[in-house]
Amino acid sequence: MEEENAPGSRTADKLRTAYRQANRLIVGAGLTLAAVGVKKDAPELKALRLALRAVNIAGGIEPPKPNVEPERTKEVPHGYRFGSSPHTGGPGKVA
Repeated sequence: MEEENAPGSRTADKLRTAYRQANRLIVGAGLTLAAVGVKKDAPELKALRLALRAVNIAGGIEPPKPNVEPERTKEVPHGYRFGSSPHTGGPGKVA
């Protein structure tokens, strides 16, 4: 018996065709909006970009981005340490 979504099965071929068709339709919508002058950072085109990425990832056309959290740096302390402010005559004194 054939596995449901095995590579080369009829179901897998239909699914791959559906993802490619969805890809074409989303790209066509983006090109249509761009042709009439919608700016590339407009919310409509941002939504289409995200939808295209989701379809491509789901269809195996594009690998998913690794979810790497940016390295956080420790915040540099601001101000003076106790006893070294200009008010106490410490090293922060000017003139």
